[in-house]
Parts: sequence; C-alpha cells; structure tokens
Amino acid sequence: MMTSSNAAGYTHPLRSQSICNRGVGLTIIATIMRKFLAKFWMIAVLISLVSIGCSRSKRKEPQVVRRQEYMGNIRVEVLNATDVQGLGKRVTVALRNMGFDVRYYGNAPRKSEKTYIIDHVDRKLSKAKLLGGAIGCKAMTYAPDPDSLFDVTLILGEDYHRYFRDIAKRLFIY
Repeated sequence: MMTSSNAAGYTHPLRSQSICNRGVGLTIIATIMRKFLAKFWMIAVLISLVSIGCSRSKRKEPQVVRRQEYMGNIRVEVLNATDVQGLGKRVTVALRNMGFDVRYYGNAPRKSEKTYIIDHVDRKLSKAKLLGGAIGCKAMTYAPDPDSLFDVTLILGEDYHRYFRDIAKRLFIY
C-alpha cells in the first residue's frame, strides 16, 4: 500500500495514492458536470424563449373576441326561400349561436334554388363577407336600402344544406 506525505513529511495512513487519484477524478467529473449544467441552462433558456415567442403568436383570442363583437353588430334578416318548414327559425338559432344579431326570420316572397346574401349597407360587401365567411357562402350581392332595418339579408335557397348540414333534422323546442 502506497502512502502519500505532506510537505512536513507526515504520512497519513488512510490517504493513499488511489484516494488522491480519486480527487483528480472528482475534479474532472465536476468540470464535466459544470459544462453539462451550462449547456442544460442554455437549452432551458432557449426553450423558454421559444415558448414565449410561440405563446405570443397564439394570442388570437382578442381578435376572435373582437370579431364576435363585430358579428353581434351586424343586423341580420333570415328569409326561407324553400319548402322546408321552420328552416328560418333553425338557421336563426344557429347564427345566434355563432354570435350574429338575427333580428328577423320569416319566409321569402318567392322560392330560390341558391342561398345568397344581400348587403344593404356597404358596396364593398364587408358585412356580407363576414356572414358569408362564417357559413361558407360566397354568393353575395349589394342592394342599397337606406330604410332597411337590417345590414344583411340571408336568403336560404334549396342548397341550404351546403351551409347548414343536418339543420332540417334538428329538433328545436319553440
């Protein structure tokens, strides 16, 4: 068994050369751990920065809230131009659930094959586009009516099922 001695010549019986080598090994391990922790913290900081960036890009809730508030400002009239009884009421409930302000529903004066939207206020069809985008209807027209109580009129044609799937089968309690 080898022993090590200090500068005074004292030899400690329990401190052998292998124990001293372990001290060097511990120093190497400590250096490796410091490098690992430095890399770990660097990775942790990068992940947190990326997550902050991602959370900022996902903050679309205020826009959605503003859009729903805006949809609530559109006065909608729903006219049923089909033979399906109660379709106007069912679509009215669906549009109200989507956030639209449906002020009136009833029957159209004549039948229609196609569903379309009439904008009474804006030549650029901004309100009709908002309603059309919500239900998937691209057929829109502008018919100015300064005396109209509504911003847009939704005419439900025979192709209504393209925009409101299974709505005629839903049961509503009146």
